[in-house]
Amino acid sequence: MPNRATHLFRECCKQPIEQTAEMFYSMESMLQVILVIVKEKLVMTARAGFDANEGNALARGSVGAL
Repeated sequence: MPNRATHLFRECCKQPIEQTAEMFYSMESMLQVILVIVKEKLVMTARAGFDANEGNALARGSVGAL
């Protein structure tokens, strides 16, 4: 049995070109929103990791100075 994406693609091909184009445009817009969300999450995660590493380095440095 074909997967859901294949099924949706076949259904799109049965539709008039205007509806198909509108559907693909909607899917593209949705994917762009998802990519922005994922990018922001990755940036926040990277910043949190950097801040934690920087904090650890400062803590080690201050302990070493004692």
